[in-house]
Parts: sequence; C-alpha cells; structure tokens
Amino acid sequence: MKPFLSTLIKSIQAGKFPANGIIDCSKQKLNDEDLQILATALRSSANGQTITYNLSGNQFSIQGIQALWLALSKASFSSPVVIDLTSTQLGDGAIASLANHLKHFPSSITLKIGKNAFRSLAPLASAVASGKCPKDFTLDLTGSPVSLTTVTELKTVLSKAPDNLTLNLSSTPLKDEGAIKLFEALESPNYPKKQTIVLRFTGLTAQSSRAMTKSLEKLNSQHQLSIDLEGNRLASDGLHAFSTLLAKPNSPLLKLNVKDNDINSLGIEALSKALSSGNVLPGTCIDLSKNLLDDDALKTLWEALQSKKCPANLTLILNQNSLGKKTLSTLAQIADQLPNGLRISLVGNKFSKEDLAGFIEGIQGRLLPFSLHLDIGAKDYPEEQQKIDGLCQLPLQTVVNFLVILQGQAQESSPLSVFSDEIIRHIFSFVATVDNPAKIARLHDKASDKLRKIYTSDKHPSNEFFTAVPKALEDKDKKNKDQEEESLSMEGKTKPH
Repeated sequence: MKPFLSTLIKSIQAGKFPANGIIDCSKQKLNDEDLQILATALRSSANGQTITYNLSGNQFSIQGIQALWLALSKASFSSPVVIDLTSTQLGDGAIASLANHLKHFPSSITLKIGKNAFRSLAPLASAVASGKCPKDFTLDLTGSPVSLTTVTELKTVLSKAPDNLTLNLSSTPLKDEGAIKLFEALESPNYPKKQTIVLRFTGLTAQSSRAMTKSLEKLNSQHQLSIDLEGNRLASDGLHAFSTLLAKPNSPLLKLNVKDNDINSLGIEALSKALSSGNVLPGTCIDLSKNLLDDDALKTLWEALQSKKCPANLTLILNQNSLGKKTLSTLAQIADQLPNGLRISLVGNKFSKEDLAGFIEGIQGRLLPFSLHLDIGAKDYPEEQQKIDGLCQLPLQTVVNFLVILQGQAQESSPLSVFSDEIIRHIFSFVATVDNPAKIARLHDKASDKLRKIYTSDKHPSNEFFTAVPKALEDKDKKNKDQEEESLSMEGKTKPH
C-alpha cells in the first residue's frame, strides 16, 4: 500500500475530512490492491457535508472495481457521498457488475463514470428502471460519448426510475437530435414526480427547448423538475418556449437553469408575461446568470413582479450580467410591492458601493414583503449585504414581536385560542405565503422563546408584565387538542417560572 494512502485512511477512519470535502486520489497510479483497501475505509461526514472520493485517472481492473461495488453494498452513509471514477477504463463488465450491486448501495450516492470504455449502459439502465437503485441516486456521465443507442437506454431510466433521480449528461455530444429523443421520456405514463436532468454544454438550441416543453405539457403541478441547461444556445426563443409552458394552468414546478444562453430582452418579455399570468407555481426558480441582460432589458420583469398574480417564493438569479445603478434604483422604488418570499440574486454585476448605498437608503422605512432575500454578494460587499439582510428581516421580527404581545395578553377569560382559524390565517396572511400551519407554529415558538426570556429577566418579573397563558384543560379530547396545536402551537404552554 502506498504511504500516502495509509495516512489518508487513518484520517478517514477518524472522521477528519478536508475542508472542501474532496479526498483527491486522482492520477495517483492506484492499483486494485489500493482500491480494495480504500474501499473498506469509505466513510461519510458526520455533519452532513458531501464527501467526494476522487479516484479519476487511475487504472483498475474488473477485480478492483468489483471489490469497490461490494464494499459500497455493505456501506452505511449518513450523508451524501460522491465516487468519482471518471477515466478509469471501466468496461462493460464493470457496468454489468454495478447493475447487480446497485440496489444494495446506500442512499444519496453519486457515481461519476464518464469518459470510460464501456459501450453499453443497458444492464445499468435496466436496474435503475426496475427500481433496483438507492434512494436519491445520481448517475453522472459527464463527458461520455453518448450515442443514440445510449440515449434510448437512458430514456427508459428517466421514465421509470424512482423519484429524485439525477441524470447528468453534461459535456456530451447530445445535441438537438439526442436531446429530442431523450425528452420523449417525459411523455411516459406515471412519470416520476421529482427528478433532476443536467444537460450543460451539450450543443442544444431552441429546437430542444420547444421539444422539451411540448413533452412537459404531459405532466402536471404534482411534478417537480430541476432542469439544468447552462452553456447551450437556447437564446430568447428557448426561454420563450419555457415561459409559454409556465403560463399554462397545472404546469409542473420547474427549477430552470438557462445560464449562459445568449438570452436578451425578448426572452425577459416572454418570462414577464408568464409571471403575470397567475399560473406560475410558487417555488419556481429561474437562473438567468451570464446572459445578455442590461438595466433596460429588465423593464417588463419589474412590472411583472409588481403584479398581484406574480407567484410567492419565486427565485430569480441574475448574476454576472450588465446590471447597474438603474436596476438598483428601480428595485428600491418597487421593493414594497414585491411578492412574499421573493429571492433575487445580483452577484457579479456592474453596480458600485455608492449605488448600493443609495439602494439601502431607498428601502429603509419601507414595509418590505415577508421573507424577501436580496443577494448582492457578501464576499464583495460584506457590510452592504449585512445591512440589506437586516432590513429584509424586519417583517419577521415585527411578526414575532406581535406574537409576543398576543401570547402575553392571552388570559383565561379571552385566550388566544378563541380566535377562529379564519381570523388567525388573516392575521398572518402577509407572513405565511402558503396556508401552512407548521410555518405559523414555528413563528409562535420564536415568540414563545422571546416571551420566556422576558418573564425570566430581572427587569420584568412575570407578575408585573403579562398575565400567564392559561393551562390547557385536561379533559379536552384528543381531536380538539390536535386542532389547537396545528393552528397555533400554543395550548399547553404556560408562563415559565
């Protein structure tokens, strides 16, 4: 065993991982014996960090690879693990062996097997399509010479795989012909409800976008898809196709990455029209970074964001464009009209510290929407980002303070619990962007913690501050108690002593 490998294994077994989570064994001339020893020492991080074992650029035989598959079959990981076997001369035998062992692999595992010698993925595709794969599985084929035969095999994977599969075909010669064939999978009955498809730098044009959105029309709002198309040439026509889909009732929830796709103001106009339709689902995310966008290109977008039909919890990523002072000025002027839960990222644009100072001054004193997030780049502008975060968090603090008053004033003669569910929902309508009792319950918990600190402080003894919240009646039946806990998460809480 190589000396560096012995030291490395001791660190892994002790749970000591590099800060970036990458254990780099690439191009170290590892042999089968080295791989077998390392395979038995594989561990995940105890703090949830993704750990990557980079074994790329080494040469292993089928015996070494089978030892790795066997070790993974017996492994138990508590957090995500990536096994990078790029350019390790994996052949058809290694793929067939992988297919036999895959169902025993731990969940949240990523296998990077691109740039290898195998000619067929059929055994692996069959295993995944039949459900014989781990939960939250990622198959990464980046850089592989994907043929139409392979695309046909992968089409079966997409249409029949368990939920939350990720398929990465980035930097492959897929092009429109292969992509259109692959997208036929989306029309399959009982298509998985949640899935991620990564097709970065695959030579796609707007033709692929039109084919994909046509197939996506077969799905509905119960489906959640993350589609990464960075580095292609979809242009504004491609974004127009996706915008048309988003504007249709009952369309799937999309997390769409169209970064670096030559999109200009025409694409933004199409997207703005969709956002004003009232049909775009809350939680939609669009990454428009590194496109052809300047201040004037976003005019229709700002209008759409002020529309009462614009969805809550929308994420717009506008990093690395040509946005400057005018964008910040406009955003400050409409800040109090933005939808709840909006996230806008403007990292890497052309505004200055002076522009940001004007923006911060412009949003001070405004009633900002709840859960607004504006990212201008904490690394480049740490002080400005901190000030913006503080202003965006004021609505939450206002609500928590309001709840402290309500909780403290709740008395036996008129407890907070006498409020109907309808009134409670109305009170928090500007807070809870969806009708989510759990979200309101968490707010109550925050307020309760704050109230407890007030009660227990020397400055405010309980008998001089709020009247205690009454104890829950012991004879209430379980059904009523559950209803109370769901709506307010307050019954059964008493003043701390």
